[in-house]
Amino acid sequence: MALEFTQCRQCGGRTQISTRVSAEARRCMLCGGQCCEEDAIEAFEIPSVASAAEKPPAYAPAELMEGTCPHCFTKVAVDPARKLVAQRCHACGFRLVKKRKIDREKAADAPDAEEVLFPRAKERVWLPIAGIALVFIFGGIWALWMATRPETKPAELPAADPPGDEEQIKSLVTKFIAAKSADELLPLVREPEKYGAAVKSWTATHPDAFPAGGEYAGLGSTRTAFGTRLYQVALRHPGDASRQTLLLAALTKTGWRVDWRVFTGVGDLSLAEFTAGQPSPPVLVLSLAQRSGYYNGDYTNESIWQSLRITDQINGPVLHAYVPRGDVALMEKLNVLPLAPREGADMPATSRRLALKLHFANPDAARLGLAEVTAIEGDGWFIP
Repeated sequence: MALEFTQCRQCGGRTQISTRVSAEARRCMLCGGQCCEEDAIEAFEIPSVASAAEKPPAYAPAELMEGTCPHCFTKVAVDPARKLVAQRCHACGFRLVKKRKIDREKAADAPDAEEVLFPRAKERVWLPIAGIALVFIFGGIWALWMATRPETKPAELPAADPPGDEEQIKSLVTKFIAAKSADELLPLVREPEKYGAAVKSWTATHPDAFPAGGEYAGLGSTRTAFGTRLYQVALRHPGDASRQTLLLAALTKTGWRVDWRVFTGVGDLSLAEFTAGQPSPPVLVLSLAQRSGYYNGDYTNESIWQSLRITDQINGPVLHAYVPRGDVALMEKLNVLPLAPREGADMPATSRRLALKLHFANPDAARLGLAEVTAIEGDGWFIP
């Protein structure tokens, strides 16, 4: 077959034609149109292998046909070389083949399909209704059960044993000796509203006294005074083996508390302040009292007066005070004082803590250091 190159008169491209085909039947390989005349044919030369390798082969597009989309009826181009099922409309996007009607297929394949479809339509209506009804029924049963079910009670844990007196007192004393200010001390003191001013005054005048320091050393004697349970508490100071501090823990309505007067050992006045000030009205002095045989001044008659040796600390200032033997109530309270073999001897064993109301009856008694006891206010230093 003789092939020659020519210029297409429609697309202007260089295309090949066969000289054995008549001019009217010749088609351009590029655009598909009638492309050439007799005088446009050039001699065809077979290209060499090298030139063919250098130049890529020319693309020959397929000739398209005009068609109509079966869905949107738009004019579309159709490639006759491809199956229509693989081609889509450029306007609506559907394939160029229209689907078959499913109902007609069913009717053709199953003539009695309509009789089967009718009860199925009923099922489609009643099934949701039945499902909703079941939901309400079971929901009502659950709500009724929740409303009438017995109340669930949590398992009761065995009651823990409350801490004993010693544990509570140890915790109280540990907090007390570690307190650094009046605000920390007041919640630990018995009757804080009564002793609040005294606590603040003491901490202001004794800035080095707090924290008190030391450690809990154990419980001492216990007794009940004026309906209140009392415990003596001993403190130990590791840095000073000779220093022992005693607290009085009182059981109140809010638990165990420290009695402030017992801790400070000071009543209205200390013994030194009472001796220096020489007040005439009776004042409260917290003292260590011991029976004495010293009688002087207006108090020389031993049958009328009971002599007491008074101090407020070991090796502290000493004062003699006298109790009228005619006052039966006072003498009964003095029964706690044992007889001392010698005045000032064995103070821890022969003396007792007494809260005494003292006054100087006259200037001569004050000059001689002879006070008179008008009342014994409490049990030990505990004053209710």
